Amino acid sequence: MKIKQSNLGLIIEKSEAVQSVIDSYVKLEELNPQGISRRILDLQKVNINPNNVRRLIFSENVLNQIAKVKVSEDFDFRLLHSLPNRKDTYFVNANCCVRYTKQDDIIVGLIFNINLKDERVLWNGFGIDTITGSIHYSDKKIMVDEQYNNYVNSLLTINLYSFLRMLIYTELSDIETKVIQGNGSYGTKKNGKVKNESNTPITMVDTSWNVETIRITGFMVNGHYRMQRCGKGYSKVMLKWIDAFEKKGYVRRAKKEMIN
Repeated sequence: MKIKQSNLGLIIEKSEAVQSVIDSYVKLEELNPQGISRRILDLQKVNINPNNVRRLIFSENVLNQIAKVKVSEDFDFRLLHSLPNRKDTYFVNANCCVRYTKQDDIIVGLIFNINLKDERVLWNGFGIDTITGSIHYSDKKIMVDEQYNNYVNSLLTINLYSFLRMLIYTELSDIETKVIQGNGSYGTKKNGKVKNESNTPITMVDTSWNVETIRITGFMVNGHYRMQRCGKGYSKVMLKWIDAFEKKGYVRRAKKEMIN
């Protein structure tokens, strides 16, 4: 994997890209047909500015694990309230990225994709109130349209739900991070070498949490992650792995055989 200066996650940091998003939110403040709160609008304009941002890329192992996180359209956004305050850019691939900021009870995000037909940069923003669970979009149709869905099968596009999988896994599971300085590299060809050809530090997200399932005959329920409330008064959230299982037989989880 190579990270170049032409990667979309770095292009959005250019002054003209930043100003374009800010100008759009100034117009949205004037129109604002959804009644988006001023806090969300103001935070989004801070979010696009690249100051104090982590830039994350994901190993193949992590992407495979993210694909197992279950997030549906009835997701309760209040579950995100206990996540730490953060400002990150997720580099999905060279043509797709997400910039998000969590500040106390508000999460704002900007999802960027390159239209491969004409190479235009498409983006859409969202804001989440983690107290009420309400969510606002700058353009809801784009955010939930089927053409932006199914990140698991195609890493060309990303939508709100695929971002949530990445967010939940990154913040609630056991990950390992390594900062790759500009013009530096990490890893080997065997385990997936990453070369940072830009002049910007990039953080590699990896994990040794490698859950595998061996399918055998019989009815099988796939292994998956789910968010589960825990702690005093169920005020916190953890990411829990649910083993694949079947009526009879066995499954295998990370070198340990589990007998049903």
